[in-house]
Amino acid sequence: MKIARLVAGVFLLFPLLFISSCEEFFLQRTVSLLAVSGDIEFIPSQNLITGNIVYDIKNLRNTAIDEVYLISHPSVELKNVMHGGKSIGFDQGIGYGYGIYRIKIPPLGTFQETSVSLEFEVRGPILEDRFVLTKNYVFFDSKKIWLPLPFAEEPEFDYSLTIKTPMEYYPILGAKLVDESVNGAYRIGIWTSEVSQPILTGSLMIAPLNRYESGDIYIYSDNDLNIQKISDYSEFTLKTLREKVGGFPFSEMHIVNQLDQYKNMEMFIDGEYFANCIHVTPNLFSFPSLQKEQLVIYSAIPFLPKNNELKLFEILAHEISHSYFATMIRFEDNSHVLSESMTEFLGVMVMKTKYPVLFDKMMERNRFILQNLYMKNQIENPIWEFFCGVNILGFAFDDTGDKYFRFVEILYKKYQYTKIRLSELVATAKAMLYDPKGKNGSASINTEALGMLKQPGMYNLSLSYTNISPTNSSKFPKYLVSLRNTFPIAIDIALIVHTLTNSISNMVSIPKGMISNFIIDSKVTAVDIKSSCPHLEYCLYDNRIDLVKTALSVLNEQVNKFYQGKPYDAKLLVIGGEDPSEIQVEKQDVTWKNLNSDRKLSVSIHSNIVLKFDQVHEKENEMYIQAFKYINGKPFSYVVIKMLRVGKKFQAVAILDPSL
Repeated sequence: MKIARLVAGVFLLFPLLFISSCEEFFLQRTVSLLAVSGDIEFIPSQNLITGNIVYDIKNLRNTAIDEVYLISHPSVELKNVMHGGKSIGFDQGIGYGYGIYRIKIPPLGTFQETSVSLEFEVRGPILEDRFVLTKNYVFFDSKKIWLPLPFAEEPEFDYSLTIKTPMEYYPILGAKLVDESVNGAYRIGIWTSEVSQPILTGSLMIAPLNRYESGDIYIYSDNDLNIQKISDYSEFTLKTLREKVGGFPFSEMHIVNQLDQYKNMEMFIDGEYFANCIHVTPNLFSFPSLQKEQLVIYSAIPFLPKNNELKLFEILAHEISHSYFATMIRFEDNSHVLSESMTEFLGVMVMKTKYPVLFDKMMERNRFILQNLYMKNQIENPIWEFFCGVNILGFAFDDTGDKYFRFVEILYKKYQYTKIRLSELVATAKAMLYDPKGKNGSASINTEALGMLKQPGMYNLSLSYTNISPTNSSKFPKYLVSLRNTFPIAIDIALIVHTLTNSISNMVSIPKGMISNFIIDSKVTAVDIKSSCPHLEYCLYDNRIDLVKTALSVLNEQVNKFYQGKPYDAKLLVIGGEDPSEIQVEKQDVTWKNLNSDRKLSVSIHSNIVLKFDQVHEKENEMYIQAFKYINGKPFSYVVIKMLRVGKKFQAVAILDPSL
């Protein structure tokens, strides 16, 4: 899940900066780290990592210092420290879960620079959480501080590391591979960081994988499944971001088809971002016989199935979009979910650039997840805030063309040296209302909708009516129609009134929290509303009033009769006909079932089962119906029913119910 990526790796010393009892003492001996360079070697036969590292440091204190403190993971053993070509002494100990070293150096005056080098080793086997060293696999998370580092007041620096491994192993960092050679039985590569943020670039992985290269894309995997699609989607994402946003910080991307750091977690994780490097889950990227993307693009299906090629596209577009959010655009500490939502929406816009039809499918998938979170009373879940945030961005930037790309471009140019909050986003969007570069015939950004990110949630637009005729048996009845808006902002809608002969549409703005009333007569057969925020509404079935029975309402009645064990019209409704196991969906633990199985499971809870059709997606003979399921009069789940039109019949193939 993308929320798991809110916890960034910390390559430096941030854990100790929060140690109140020692903070002042350490900061008085703080140096600024200018650059790191050196050599790393992996010796699998000995379960051993060795290093020889040079640190360029500068004293920015107003007094001279004669000692420097280093910290590292407790499994890291410091062997020797050099200054000016000579070994110098050091003391060592363990504190707060880290190794701590005190190094004595000749007095370093204010604003003076010097270099210190050290030798260290890490000996395995080690099988800790996100700190693994075995003969066949190395993963050192940057937050574990696998490379001993000085206490640095400014934790932003560049590095250049030469990594030596046996030829069959590939090392990967969140950096650029500037040179590589094979010397006998060894592979030697030089890795240089392209951004001065070791918090992102410093995680190290070494594994005996295969490497596939295409332009500036490097893919590491133990199999060749889906390699071409992974490469194609990655290249398209890079090209789109470079052209439409600009300033892309990396010259190449390394994609690793391995995510062992999450293998023991219950929550399903699909990827993790490390600057130039992205780790992805083999559960998806090595999925055999993926469905072709056309089966979604040309289908009515309102989401991306997990066994479709486009799921790879979604993950890659999101992770590569982190090159802006987390790297160039950083948020205050309490805005991590907002950052993830904006990253996700940038990925969605990349996908929309290639296939415009995917935008609504992604927004509708989010709404499906939100509906079920709401019914399970999980609105305090960060996932709720995340998906609400994505759909709010979809509302704010609806029909604005490429303005979100332009928005991201302005953000990174304006705020790359600071951390931002929601207020800066809204201010930037308001300034864009007068931006001449944005004049491309598209709509303006809805800045009021953007402000809804302060408290993400779902709301509603609804129609209801009352018969106001003198008597209920009146030959020409009249109805009072009420239109209600629960959104915290005014919503512009198209109000459409249907008669037997025509339809009349009017644009109306409904203030926040308001109810508007109007009267219709017996000539009206239906009234419905259209807005640019359907993906943020709890209910969509109440966006329409039908004063005459419709084919869909009749179908809804027949489905309910089936679920209640009553005779239903077999001339209209057919149950079953396709193997539900062939249909896959977003979450691993949710699968399609035939309606007979679903009814059996539902009846085991209570026999009073009612489905209320909410929204229908149709294309040719294919139909996906989203519906509320009520059991014993209480909302139970939000479901999707797949149907096929067979002549005048509707064949109910399968149902997706996340609660069963």
